Amino acid sequence: MGADPASWPSLLAATIAQRLYVFTFLTVFLLLAGRDLGWRRAAGWLAWGFAVAFSAEYASTRVGIPFGLYHYTGATAGREFFISNVPFFDPLSFPFLAYASYCLARWTLAKSEGWAPLALAGVLMMLLDVVIDPLAVRGERWFLGHIFYYAEDGIYFGVPISNFVGWALVGSAIVGGYLWVARRRARPLGSPAGGIGLYYGVLCFMLTMTGRIGEWRLLGAGILVHVAVILVLYRLRALSTARAPPQQTRGVFDEMSVPVSQMYTVASYVLKQKLSGRKRYPLVLMLEPLFRCNLACAGCGKIQYPAQILKKHLTVEQCVRAVDECGAPIVSIPGGEPLMYPDIDKLVVELVKRKKYIYLCTNAILLKEKLHLFSPSKFLTFSVHMDGLREDHDEAVCRDGVFDEAVEGIKAALARGFRVTTNTTLFDGASPLRMRQFFDEMMNLGVEGMMLSPGYSYSKAPDQEHFLRQTRTNQLFSEMLSKNKRQWKFNQSPLFLRFLMGKQDFECTPWGNPTFNMFGWQRPCYLLQEGYAATFQELMETTRWENYGKKSGNEKCRDCMVHCGYEATAVDYTFSSVKGFAETVAVTLTGKL
Repeated sequence: MGADPASWPSLLAATIAQRLYVFTFLTVFLLLAGRDLGWRRAAGWLAWGFAVAFSAEYASTRVGIPFGLYHYTGATAGREFFISNVPFFDPLSFPFLAYASYCLARWTLAKSEGWAPLALAGVLMMLLDVVIDPLAVRGERWFLGHIFYYAEDGIYFGVPISNFVGWALVGSAIVGGYLWVARRRARPLGSPAGGIGLYYGVLCFMLTMTGRIGEWRLLGAGILVHVAVILVLYRLRALSTARAPPQQTRGVFDEMSVPVSQMYTVASYVLKQKLSGRKRYPLVLMLEPLFRCNLACAGCGKIQYPAQILKKHLTVEQCVRAVDECGAPIVSIPGGEPLMYPDIDKLVVELVKRKKYIYLCTNAILLKEKLHLFSPSKFLTFSVHMDGLREDHDEAVCRDGVFDEAVEGIKAALARGFRVTTNTTLFDGASPLRMRQFFDEMMNLGVEGMMLSPGYSYSKAPDQEHFLRQTRTNQLFSEMLSKNKRQWKFNQSPLFLRFLMGKQDFECTPWGNPTFNMFGWQRPCYLLQEGYAATFQELMETTRWENYGKKSGNEKCRDCMVHCGYEATAVDYTFSSVKGFAETVAVTLTGKL
């Protein structure tokens, strides 16, 4: 090691102090791997992983294989352990990174042996490096220090492609060596959950440091890459668990409630807005082609217009122009009842052409009758209004038999291959126990996911007595969701659900769900009608946004916790900081709200 053996204890202490984050992750790894693999195997993994990583580091600094040619500066020599020219802490990191990647691969593929988890673990370890090495190259700007440099700058934030190939190979070699030895003595594994937590703990630490040094492009790229990775893993998990025996599929996630393509589209759209510095941007366009409806629900504030207004509707051209003007990736079509819109099929075709994800919000009374007008598409979802079990729903819509009609419509749409979700508005007096039974029933029907929201006290709604106040909203949603079942799938941000439970504190972002109807662009949101703008740009630039939301003191906003005001806030929060991203990942990984 180049130093007097008598100085080793002090040098080791200095190494630990200088690289405390590495030894913290190493300690966590030993505790987790000891419980998961067994203590002897955990120690063997550490020794083997260190040997493989050191060999790769040593060779790369001399002949450029496998990471590409680079050199250690020796700037910390005498202040931390070196083995030859390689800092001791560096190859020590690879065993726990490989273990964390292996755990994530095990969960994704619902298997722990074979070529597939070996290869996937190598790729996952390489994907950590899309943040780690570009950040390490900039070590002089944080406490790592300027400890190495590449012989030639690479194309990805100064890192050569060969480095990423090397990481994948080294990760696979570490996992492959373990699997080759372990196959001789089969031993049941523990849970991979801890290793998955370690994987995202390392990632979040590195993203945090990236943000602290102001490397916003690298931060954005790292988040975008790993959002895409999560979505792909989620899909692979769904495919793997569909093939695996039931006892092998109990894990940290279940199937997704929305397609990977939609999740990636939304994530990349939001990150694009963040990277461009745009603080206010639309996420979901609320497009109301008409107000006319075939129900008269007591809590609705959209159908109390005079007859001459209810007879009118937007043209397809007006709707499409609004969609293009807004630019949001998702279009929600409420009403009124959209299936009463005479050109609803033509409108959907135009929006699908534009690759907009459409949520056609319907009470489903006309759904079976109108299904032939549409073609199944990943871009089209029928979002069926269901306010609870049969008695509760029929009471909410003020007509008997509607629940059964909606169920028949859902079954027909699912049989034809359409995406179907439910949307549920809750009022004071809702029973948490009956709502939990309702969630079970909807999942048994086979819907893709469920959307929940407390009702809002529309000034025009006939029933003003049963709208929820904030304290009661938190109580109701906590009782409904505190012990959520793994089979329940909600097609909305888990942080928004935590907000409804009182576990998150968000401010309203009314511009996140702008509304367009026959009067124009509605100010300030879907719920309040305080004027209209002629264009979307005028809406965004001239609305006095500071007059709305809880902090404004506006009485109309005091108790509002509706999804159209806060869902966009929750999504924006996920991509606004490492903390928000980490919280979203943690909730998604554990499934616990």
